[in-house]
Amino acid sequence: MADFTAATRAEPGNLFFEWSVDTFDPHRFVLLEAFASQEAGVEHVNSEHFRAAMAWMPDVVAVTPDIINVETSGQGWARMAEITPRL
Repeated sequence: MADFTAATRAEPGNLFFEWSVDTFDPHRFVLLEAFASQEAGVEHVNSEHFRAAMAWMPDVVAVTPDIINVETSGQGWARMAEITPRL
């Protein structure tokens, strides 16, 4: 995953590409990705590193991954308003 993740993060239209582990199921990984435009997403799916990853990923997943695709006007992470550190 490291090479695929690094290559995707280096794409000009990539805003973020973040992996995490589900807190209830440590065998379930969650990927949050965002691209600056629909065209940037298409370029990602047509990239060589995406094709290479799709060639080996079927050998390492136990089930077909779920996906949610959302378009947003945001350009990255924002601060959460509900929680701030106690001083």
